[in-house]
This record gives sequence, C-alpha cells and structure tokens, in this order.
Amino acid sequence: MGLPGVSITDSKNGKVDFLFLGDELKAFIASKVIEDNYGRIIHYVDIQGTLLTVSGTGLGKFLGRESLKSTLLSTNKDVILLARTQNPREVGVLKAMLPSGILLSPFWSSPTDELIESTNWLIKSGQISRNARPDFKFEGKTSFINWGAYGFKGDGLTWEDMTKSDPAIRWDLPNGIVMQNYAKLNGTDIKEMLHRGHAFIVGAYIKR
Repeated sequence: MGLPGVSITDSKNGKVDFLFLGDELKAFIASKVIEDNYGRIIHYVDIQGTLLTVSGTGLGKFLGRESLKSTLLSTNKDVILLARTQNPREVGVLKAMLPSGILLSPFWSSPTDELIESTNWLIKSGQISRNARPDFKFEGKTSFINWGAYGFKGDGLTWEDMTKSDPAIRWDLPNGIVMQNYAKLNGTDIKEMLHRGHAFIVGAYIKR
C-alpha cells in the first residue's frame, strides 16, 4: 500500500483486509495488531476506505467486523479496539465493529482504566504514526483528544484536515453531534480541530 504515513505492510504487526464483489475491490481496512506491555492485544485501525459507489451500503462495517473478529478468534487475551480519526463516518464503522453490548469510548462510554492504560502505551511507545509537531500531546486520563495529531510541523501550512476528501460527512447526524459535544467539553470545537489537525482517539475494551 502506497499510502502516505501508513506503513502497514512494512510492519510485522500489520494486516490489510480486502472486500471484493466479483473482481472489483469495494472496501479495505488496514490495521496493526500489537500486544502491549500489559498483556492486552490492541487492534488499531490505521485506515479504512469504501468505494464511493457502495458507500452507505454497510460493506465497510461488515469488513470491519470481520477484521476484528479474526483478531478476537486468534487470542484469548483481552482486546482493545482503537483508532484515531476526525471523521464521523469512521466512528460509525468502529461502533459497528464492536461485539454486542460494548460501547465506543469516549462518546458513548467513559474510557475504562484498561483502555486509558493501553492507549497511553500505544501512543507513547511510537507504535502508530508520530510527527514532530511541538503541540503533539495525548493523555487518556485527561481526554481522548490527540492534540496535534495530523501535520508534521504545526506551522499553519502542514496542518491536515483528514475529512476534506470525504463529501458524505454529515455533522448534524448522531455521530457528528456527539463528536461536536465532546470537543466542546474539552475546550475546542470541530472547526478548530480540523483546522489545527487535532483528532479523536476512539476505542473500546473487550474483556475476555
């Protein structure tokens, strides 16, 4: 995969799942599956995409569920689902990936101590994309906003809005509304987050 900032195929922890209908690729999801220092398995969704012609049909959610299911079947250890995003449509995919009865944090459930611990470890250990921005920071005990997540320098020219290529985003639907509310609770808003390249960390703790 020649995706900027994504080294899934270069990582021993990386995997890419594809969904074909006939001979045509319809969706993909690229993840890293990593055991943390606490003996938990982190299933980190790095990037996922669905062909625009089948967007909204549920194929992306189906593929996400199958990808996480394969991780759950491969281990009897506790599993952490995680992703970093600005996109309410990706939040919808992550919600749909989870087993019944498990809610996505931080929007529909407060992060558990285990989720905070594993998320802090993942980010601070450099297991996911990092950058040299001076304002890069994350502390799960404070909030699940990754400040300075996107853009290399944070100089006003390299900040990244990761939603700009998605024409189907709706901020007036439930996922978008809950993301906006969480941003406001933490002293920012969606407009500022997109402009300055901040992101949400979202995830769930799946106890076995």
